Order: sequence, then C-alpha cells, then structure tokens
Amino acid sequence: MVQLDIFSLDEKVDIEEQEVMLLEEDQKVQVLPPDMLKHNCEDYYYLKDFENERGFIICTHQGEKISYSVDFGNRQGMFYHEEVKAV
Repeated sequence: MVQLDIFSLDEKVDIEEQEVMLLEEDQKVQVLPPDMLKHNCEDYYYLKDFENERGFIICTHQGEKISYSVDFGNRQGMFYHEEVKAV
C-alpha cells in the first residue's frame, strides 16, 4: 500500500467551485467547541468563552472568509462560518 500526498490525487478538487451554504440573518446558531490544533491561542480562548452558546445571526460578512455577527442577548461575537452550526 502506498501513501499518497495531496499532489498525487487523480481527481483535482477545485476549491472555487465549492459553494458554502450561507446562514441567514435571524438564524439560530450554536458556537462549536474550539480545537487547539486548528486555532491560535487568542482564537482558541475567544471561542472557548462562547463554546456551546446559542444566539441569532444579526449580520453576515462576505470577505475573504464568510463570518457572522451573532447576538447572544447579553453580548455579541464574531465567528467564521466553520465555527458555528445552525440549530
């Protein structure tokens, strides 16, 4: 058995063609638990502070990465698309 690296794949994946399903404003979301391996220290503890909290999207930002402003009632936070899930 031979291990392939990402450059040896037979089928090329075009990242530009992958579409992300945007969450809508007023959509209820939950903040996902952070991963120490994926996040730097500041991001990890920011996400840890909001971990598993539920709130409503109040604004969508479409820049280099899709992000959302989320209202939790007593405070607000900003999160990338992959850091929240719809509930």
